[in-house]
Amino acid sequence: MENIKEDKLYYTIGEVAEMFDVNVSLIRYWENQFSILKPKKNKKGNRLFTSKDIDNLHLIYYLVKEKGGLFMDLSTRIAGILLENPVMPASGP
Repeated sequence: MENIKEDKLYYTIGEVAEMFDVNVSLIRYWENQFSILKPKKNKKGNRLFTSKDIDNLHLIYYLVKEKGGLFMDLSTRIAGILLENPVMPASGP
């Protein structure tokens, strides 16, 4: 994963997909699967991801891609991790 997170207010879905080296369709899928991922949308309906969304995507990416988590179990795990430590795990993209 390429870490190109800059000091921007919002990132497009294309920029986010490039950061994680995944397809935009996967980002959209994760948005539907995980309630912690809620990008804003502009008048055209384009997704605008904040730094917090990027941090949440790091957590999702870490649990799905690196730990091989199952979706049914991940929502519970993510909620627990965020309650214990709102910062992303040290190892991960």
